[in-house]
Amino acid sequence: MAWVNKIINAAKKDGTIDLPDDIAKNRNIFLAVLSQDGWALQLADKSLKKDPEIVQVAVSQNGLALQYANKSLNKVPEIVREAVSQNGFALQYADKSLKKDPEIVLMAVSQNGLALQFTYESLKKDPKFIAYLIENVPEFALKIEKYARKLYIPVPENWRELKMKALKTLIDAGDIDKAQKNMRFSPELWGNAEHVFGAPQTAYEYLSSLMQSVKPPIFASPAAPATAERGLV
Repeated sequence: MAWVNKIINAAKKDGTIDLPDDIAKNRNIFLAVLSQDGWALQLADKSLKKDPEIVQVAVSQNGLALQYANKSLNKVPEIVREAVSQNGFALQYADKSLKKDPEIVLMAVSQNGLALQFTYESLKKDPKFIAYLIENVPEFALKIEKYARKLYIPVPENWRELKMKALKTLIDAGDIDKAQKNMRFSPELWGNAEHVFGAPQTAYEYLSSLMQSVKPPIFASPAAPATAERGLV
């Protein structure tokens, strides 16, 4: 336990510690360490950095620990999926073959939309793939203008409709607070949305009424006490 704490503290400070070989190669010690701080993978012996179980534990705690894994493991889909699910920016440390894997890129973007910068240019510039991300990642759709500016990606012509649908997805999932926050800064919602939702209203009106139907009341209204209980009979 003493070594576990020493290694964790070293990883949090400057990432340096003089470890005896038997400690640096000890699987049990590092399994305990990495379950608490995946960043400490940098302190493990190289034999552990190519151990799939060790690396899996590390990246599930901190996806960016993938950079310290043996290069043979950054091309293992299961390990990379675990890493990008925890931190989308871990995509930059994946093997090039996985940086263009649509499923893995989708997982990375779901965690952090800016992770798209680490995929292949051909995929990043593909309008069909961008539309695929917008349709499957509500948070990406809601910030599409920001990502278009930062990442120079193509924006589908129907991005407004896709953004409206993304808001509805959040509301249907019960994520009312996030939906409300994004609706405040979306002037495009004031246009007629009958072609999107089939209701003769603006998108803002339709989504607002939808929120009211799914959002539970903050305070339940207590039933009026019976006349007899109030002693009036």
